[in-house]
Amino acid sequence: GQSIMGQVEVGWPPTTSFWYLPFVNFSKPLIAEIGGLSVLILLIPHYYLSAKALEWPSPIVVAVLVASWVISTDWMVYHYDMTQCSEHIAFLYVLAWLFLRRGRDTGAGICIGIAMTLKLYPGLMAIMMLLGRRWRGFVAAAVTYGIVAVTMTTKYGIYSWVKFLEQEKPITEHWLGC
Repeated sequence: GQSIMGQVEVGWPPTTSFWYLPFVNFSKPLIAEIGGLSVLILLIPHYYLSAKALEWPSPIVVAVLVASWVISTDWMVYHYDMTQCSEHIAFLYVLAWLFLRRGRDTGAGICIGIAMTLKLYPGLMAIMMLLGRRWRGFVAAAVTYGIVAVTMTTKYGIYSWVKFLEQEKPITEHWLGC
């Protein structure tokens, strides 16, 4: 990542690396390419599922047009340059939303739990499920996240969380304008 105040900008909790374990023997540039490609692959189903659920006409056309526009934006280039996982989280939000619409709280919770392993802010969605008394969803999110968190903490130790929190402070201050 980029440097903020002389530190490496990571912004990812130790749980994020769980999803990169299958690629451990790949070069960093190749992993970045795979990450970027996965974003491109997720955009069309993301917009298709959203358009279909909202009963928009021609959801596949909407998906292709919106995905094409998004790919052409400057902020998407920034997304690629920073090797962000925001689209992965957004896609998981869409899946969770679709599950919740169908009363499948456990599936929604699993999606939110996976999203929480990528970044911590999706935890707000787990709190939403808790406040909405979607107990199964909340428990599924907590268990999904917990399994990955325990696995990665066992692998990297508590220090990985301490280091993450130390690195997160200047990043948060930068984005909050502190």
